[in-house]
Amino acid sequence: MRLINLIFLVALTFSSFQSRAVADTGTYCPIAQEYLQGDALEKAVSMRAKTAKYCLICEGDRCSFNSKNMESEQVEKLCKVSFCVPTKLRKTLFSENTWTNFSAKIYYSINEKGRGELTGVEFTSGSLPRKQLAEYEDVVERQLGSTRWKPIEINGQRISLDNLFFLVRYYTN
Repeated sequence: MRLINLIFLVALTFSSFQSRAVADTGTYCPIAQEYLQGDALEKAVSMRAKTAKYCLICEGDRCSFNSKNMESEQVEKLCKVSFCVPTKLRKTLFSENTWTNFSAKIYYSINEKGRGELTGVEFTSGSLPRKQLAEYEDVVERQLGSTRWKPIEINGQRISLDNLFFLVRYYTN
């Protein structure tokens, strides 16, 4: 009988959005650390209209963070709290497979309905055989699918937020 492995998502160097997070390869928006509810959520959503032009670059209904405007820590934190902090999240992932040790960068987007969509996996250390990679991507897709964000509306139009990533580490004993 296979043991169920528990994968803890560990956001590397993340503490309340204080890491330098905008890079050419995307914007660091971890999903396993914090989430918004109640008054905090309403305040963040109410700030979106004021911060969208400064924080986002959009083409049609697809947007990404504007790295040029996110050079200060305060601006970066404001933009991320406004647009990429989840309202509901699943902190752990389960699998019946035994994987080797690895670290990876998980690329995703938040669609116009406020749901996460996997766009890629880049291993930063270690790797997985093709079959295990397919299963791991399934597990991550389920996690992203169960994580929710408040849908983003700009001028009455719902948009997706692209080019986001978070970091994971998986270690077996």
